[in-house]
Amino acid sequence: QQTERGTGKRTSIAPRPDLQEVPLAQRAAHDFDPLGDKNEHADQTSAVVDGISSSTWATESYTSKDLQKPGVGIVIDASPGVAARQLELRTPTPGFEATVYVAPGARPATEPPRGWTAVSATRRVGSKENFDLDTAGQRMRQYLVWITKLPDGAERAEISEILLFR
Repeated sequence: QQTERGTGKRTSIAPRPDLQEVPLAQRAAHDFDPLGDKNEHADQTSAVVDGISSSTWATESYTSKDLQKPGVGIVIDASPGVAARQLELRTPTPGFEATVYVAPGARPATEPPRGWTAVSATRRVGSKENFDLDTAGQRMRQYLVWITKLPDGAERAEISEILLFR
């Protein structure tokens, strides 16, 4: 839950020396629930780009690890587009499974893979997880963290920060 507003600047150590952090706007993050009620805590999305590790975006609460649907997520709009090579995700609820998908233009309204392209392997996320991305050098505008399984024994997944690197 977001409790304070950040400046949008964050302290980050690039995962590799050849990577540079992509600056993201305060309104770059959007919830994504195409298979449900179309709302996945939209009021919390700015928490993943505010530079404050104690603020988080959370999925809604679910009674099953598999979310009772193929997935939910959060989208980063990297307008006008960037060929990102890595996405760093920080979470206080490690153990959920996620894949990164991209789209070159406006945010598709459909669940992956329709309208989206997978650019990472599906990973069980640690507290700080670096997803290597393969956009084939193409600039993409939408970066979707698609959550398909919750952590063991948890009702939701939370994300405190998402950083993109080129």
